[in-house]
This record gives sequence, C-alpha cells and structure tokens, in this order.
Amino acid sequence: MRAISVSEKGKVRANNEDAIYINESSGFFAVADGMGGHEAGEIASNMAIEKIRIELEDLENIQVSTLKSAFKATNKMIYDKSSYKKQSTNMGTTLSILKIVKDRGYIGHIGDSRIYLIRNQEIIKLTEDHTYVERLYQDGIITYEEYLNHPKKNILLKALGSDKPTEPQVLEFQILPNDIIFLCTDGVYYYINNEELIYLLLKKSGKKLIKELSDTIEDRGSNDNYSFIVIDKF
Repeated sequence: MRAISVSEKGKVRANNEDAIYINESSGFFAVADGMGGHEAGEIASNMAIEKIRIELEDLENIQVSTLKSAFKATNKMIYDKSSYKKQSTNMGTTLSILKIVKDRGYIGHIGDSRIYLIRNQEIIKLTEDHTYVERLYQDGIITYEEYLNHPKKNILLKALGSDKPTEPQVLEFQILPNDIIFLCTDGVYYYINNEELIYLLLKKSGKKLIKELSDTIEDRGSNDNYSFIVIDKF
C-alpha cells in the first residue's frame, strides 16, 4: 500500500481548517474540514481526527456499531469543547475516515468531504454529501446543473460538534489490486471535475501528481483550504 497527501491553506485563507491523517502500516486514513470562528474550525478538525484515530486505528475487527459509536464519541467531545463554560464557539467539522483490513475497506463519514474509488478507469463517489443542495438534488427539486452551481452548496445538514445525535454514513467494500482511493475536502472537488481527476490519478504519481492537483486548484481561483490523500499500490 502506498499513500501520498497534501493539506494546504490555499491563497486566500489565513489558516488551514482542514486536517488529515495517514498511517499506511495500520491502514488508517482520515480527512476533516473544520468550521467556526477564530481558529475553532482548525481545532475541531484536528480534535476529530485525533479522537477517531484513538477509537478505530488499531482495530482489526470493524463493525457498523463500532464505527457509529466512534463517531458518537467524537461528536460529543467536540460539542463539549465548544460549549465549555458557555464559550459558544459554534465549533464543528466534517470527517471522512477509511480503515483498511486486508482486502476490505471500511468507511465512516459525515459532512461534505468525500471518498472516491477509482476502478477500471471509472470513478465512484463512495460517500454522500450531507448538504442542503444534495438533498434538493436527490429529491428532484433541482437539476444536476443547478446542483453544481448552487449558491447554498456549502450548507451542511450534518457535521460533528452538534447537540443532536449524529448518524454517520457507514460502508464496507472490497479492495482490488489496481484500485485507487482518493479522500478529499470540498476545496478539491469544487475545482477539479471527475474526468480530470481520473486522468490525473491514472497518468500521474508521486510529486508530479501532487503538483498537478495543487496547481490546478490554485490556478482556478480557489478561495478555500484544500486537502487530499491518494492511496494505491495495494
């Protein structure tokens, strides 16, 4: 297994509210995109990854209930931190994790960061976007074109740090020898479409892939942090 990654604040933001984690030996990977005023998002995303890593990284037996319990504990920790002594920091974060055990992949996900599977030159979005616009599109209220350019695309329906129960998406899938798995925050997929992503992931690797993806995002006027993890060579 091989993994490469990038997490950058971009050209506009003063700080990086994204966080990532990679451990090839344990097969554990995570991306998070924080939100909140005055560095609260940066704190939330890093807290989420640290807590979920402690809960799940070293497990060899993953169940749906295990993933849900880990997300519940992570949500509570972030909520408790944001409400400590009535700070009311409105702290929250997305979180998408992948745990690989032999030839199986286990995903836990909440928010609008994404995990893609590239297989046989096709790209499959494994995670659901927990957003207002995704709900409108799935309900047939807006077209796909409207979905891509909707002004409210950043409104989340689910995130960690809520006072309400969190229900993450949980998924298990088989990993094949030539698969590529791509984890990213929204600062990536807003600027690179699926066709471009497939091309780059199949044609480039290592430092060249990192540079091509990063240059494309920044050249297209990105105003957000951007982070991604590429996993291949299974």
